[in-house]
Amino acid sequence: MDAPARTLDEALQRTEAGLLPGAVGVVGLAPGALDAASLLEGPAPRQVIVEAEEVTALLPWDEAQEVAERVGAPLEGPFAWLRFETPMAWELVGFLARVTGALAEAGVSLGAVCGYSRDHLFLPWEQRELALEALEGLGIRRAAGPVA
Repeated sequence: MDAPARTLDEALQRTEAGLLPGAVGVVGLAPGALDAASLLEGPAPRQVIVEAEEVTALLPWDEAQEVAERVGAPLEGPFAWLRFETPMAWELVGFLARVTGALAEAGVSLGAVCGYSRDHLFLPWEQRELALEALEGLGIRRAAGPVA
């Protein structure tokens, strides 16, 4: 793994943004509606956030639709999953503020989650190209190849 970016300038200079293949959906579940661990089974990427009031599942679009229909849960999407390819240190300040500000100026709505070393955004499917163009305005390059 590359050394993590530690400053905002370093992160903006080094970062590439890539769209993961396929669309994703966000399902809002009541606690106990499904076993949260079972939602993590299947191909990556996916994420499950368990809170006292709800369970949020970020899943491939077809699976998100099936889960929402099966349990009568609300569903949002389809979204494009954008991943920033450069690992970032936890002490890095301002990266998400800078990129979300640029996306807001471009009129792109989003959701954000963080992995251990990379940040991820969820963008309306139809705004994915607009989002990449806005990020290019910050000096963030598009990932050259497929994003895993």
